[in-house]
Amino acid sequence: VDVTEPEIVLFTPFTGLSFPEYDTLTLAWTASDNIALDSIRVYYSNAGDTSFSRMGAVSAIDTGYTFVIPIGVTDQAQVKLEAVDIYGNVGSDLSDYFSVTDNTPPAVTVTTPGNLHIDETTTLYWAASDNTGLATHHVYYASAVGETFTFIDSVLGSIDTLLWTVPNVLTENAQIRVLTYDIVGLTAADTSGLFNILDGIAPEITCTAPTVGYSIPEYHEITTTWVATDNIGLDSVHVYFSADGGTSFLLIGSTSGDSIQYSFEIPMGLTDSASIKL
Repeated sequence: VDVTEPEIVLFTPFTGLSFPEYDTLTLAWTASDNIALDSIRVYYSNAGDTSFSRMGAVSAIDTGYTFVIPIGVTDQAQVKLEAVDIYGNVGSDLSDYFSVTDNTPPAVTVTTPGNLHIDETTTLYWAASDNTGLATHHVYYASAVGETFTFIDSVLGSIDTLLWTVPNVLTENAQIRVLTYDIVGLTAADTSGLFNILDGIAPEITCTAPTVGYSIPEYHEITTTWVATDNIGLDSVHVYFSADGGTSFLLIGSTSGDSIQYSFEIPMGLTDSASIKL
């Protein structure tokens, strides 16, 4: 009965070699047996010689094998070969330790903001992870689909929020994009869904006439003037009149946003507390 173990010698990989995750690793060996070999089994470990996973098997006539290195960064990667003869006897050999470097990009998911208003300060959120470590996040903004993203700011990898002052743009198609770098320079990016930027800034208007001390009879025409501005554009100006010092106002009329004056007839009623509101 044959109880002699086959002999196998693994030539590569050897100490000092380094391979990225997901790269192909090519093995080379010689094997022999006193009777006849049946097959060669290939195992891999990224935790020293404590736990091996079977990567495949080849026939006895083969002297090499290639497989894809699994995920897992380590400086204690190792290959084990088992030579099996036709009677089931097994001989084995272990490679030297070699290194597997990070080749797994990070992952990032951006939270879509709700409706925002111009000049509002809001917090942008995202979630990111990596198998080794995160370096930085670069945050960008676009006001329309297909528009080039504009850089907002960057933060350290340990941070997953950013305060942002909403720009002076009206849009229903705003987007936020986050580009994440891990500590070896691998990247991943994600873009939020579409969100609205609304106008939350009130127009400014200053009445320039009439001024304090002005007097006018009942039923006479008065012309009020003003200066008005808005961050986006003015739609209209509404004119109100009060005869009781501003306790109550009567809507007199409206005019277009590009107007700078409005004329109307003073209603009946003597007062020294008349005022106009625009």
